[in-house]
Amino acid sequence: MVLNFVREKILSVLFFEILITLQALPANHYIRAGATGANNGNNWVDAWTRLPDVLVRGDTYYVASGTYPFYRIEEVNGSGYIVIKKATEFDHGTDSGWVSAYGQGVASFQGLEILASCVILDGQTGGGPGNWNSGFGFEVVRTPPDNCGDNGDLLRIGASINDPKTNIYISHVKFYSTSTNYPMGGISLYGGVANATISYCSITNIFGCPFFFNSCSNVIIEYNYIANTRSTGSVDPYCPGWHTEGISSIGQNTNITIRYNLWDRIAGTAIIAGINNGTCENWKIYGNIFARSVTTIRYYYDGTSNRQVMNNLEFYNNDIVGIPETIGGYGVSQGGIVIDSGNNNKVYNNIWYNNIANSFSIDAEHGFNYFAENRRVEGCYPQPCDMDEDAAVDDVNTQLGPDASPFISGDGAGDPLQASFLLKVPTEPGLPLSAEFNKDMFGNIRGEDGVWDRGACEYVNSSDVCDEISELADFILSQNCPNPFNPKTIINYSIGTRGYVSLKIYDILGREIAILVDGIKEAGYHKVEWNGKSSSGQQVVSGVYLYQLKTSSGFVSTKKMLVIR
Repeated sequence: MVLNFVREKILSVLFFEILITLQALPANHYIRAGATGANNGNNWVDAWTRLPDVLVRGDTYYVASGTYPFYRIEEVNGSGYIVIKKATEFDHGTDSGWVSAYGQGVASFQGLEILASCVILDGQTGGGPGNWNSGFGFEVVRTPPDNCGDNGDLLRIGASINDPKTNIYISHVKFYSTSTNYPMGGISLYGGVANATISYCSITNIFGCPFFFNSCSNVIIEYNYIANTRSTGSVDPYCPGWHTEGISSIGQNTNITIRYNLWDRIAGTAIIAGINNGTCENWKIYGNIFARSVTTIRYYYDGTSNRQVMNNLEFYNNDIVGIPETIGGYGVSQGGIVIDSGNNNKVYNNIWYNNIANSFSIDAEHGFNYFAENRRVEGCYPQPCDMDEDAAVDDVNTQLGPDASPFISGDGAGDPLQASFLLKVPTEPGLPLSAEFNKDMFGNIRGEDGVWDRGACEYVNSSDVCDEISELADFILSQNCPNPFNPKTIINYSIGTRGYVSLKIYDILGREIAILVDGIKEAGYHKVEWNGKSSSGQQVVSGVYLYQLKTSSGFVSTKKMLVIR
């Protein structure tokens, strides 16, 4: 009897421990606007109609397409990340109650705040080269009130200067305002945000700063489309004297990386501006395209209201193109990099093409830059006055280009979404840099052909024959070559045993586009060509596509490719 009691006690304790363990395991939850089930978030039928008031660390929240109210992610106890994902055909948790339409379209929030650390917000689709402003899983959209003041932000991370947040990852989200008549900020990082990455997003159509940094560290801004911002002078029908910039830097901002972004029509002080007081250290700005915008970098130090210092800037392999005479009614005064106070700043391997500037200076150590068709249109005679020689002063190993655009299509004056900034021909050799900077936004290795090209995009000869797979492995799916491509590309793969093979092309939403392989294949290396056409024979449009290899042995591998028309 005693043994039975002890046995039952042990089993009871074990059951309780197992129950506690199961309760602590990460769980998936489901959110669907308009759901009419049990409203418990357990599956797609019984989904919550909005994100719950309190989120659980370690859990994942899948959100279906639809419209959702403003949401504030509050700090909660525990360990692990709070993960919020847009549901897609490829990734939607449970199949219980799943309908493909839930993964199509966008999940739209009417504003967001993140007041917690360790948060992942992932729209899963959209953004980046080929899909800069389309295909997003999430969007955040707000209408500013009729007020010429602080109307908040589309996304605010951290509540105040004394509320630092860490480990924030935002991707595949479109942020925009429905009206640019009144101010509305973009993404603001307040007081001590650290270890944050914002990638594959779009921040457009706002009357304010797309990014606001206040005493941040270890922040990465990559593969984003930042465009069409408004800034006003003394005369404006709505809000005069409301001046903005692309990135507003205040306070101590260190270890900031800005890479592989497309900037277009950024109005105000500068694309990247240091104002008021603060010191910036160790900024890396590389592989960006800056189009039709104001002065690229402007850091003020006047000893009174503005005391901004920039140290250890690395500004490499960017394109600065198509700066017009005015942006939003302002004259464009500087075409280079203007830093009033700082040390050890470096500017190499950039292309300045087809820009209008009243002056041109680079306040940094500089060389190996490319200048062509830069000019001044007022205050000189005869007009326009060539600015390339002025721009190249003291620039070591300068390349003065011809009048023609160095790019495959577009000169920077038109919509960059309709242009290709791939190089027509190689530039003169640029300065080889460390491994951190050795890829362009498409993943092409810089200097692989013996010449490290200048500008945002490494020259790629699309007529090159792709190498066969040389690695010794049972199953391999290689990156397509060339990539990006037009009109065709080659995909190499290897299988270790004879069996069934499927190789299919999908669009970014997971819809099947073409079938390249569907049948039994012998073990070994194989090469497949895709002509950029769907199964129905139609040419696909520019954009990002997925190709997936599956075998009967269970091997599955998916990679991205980019079509440029």
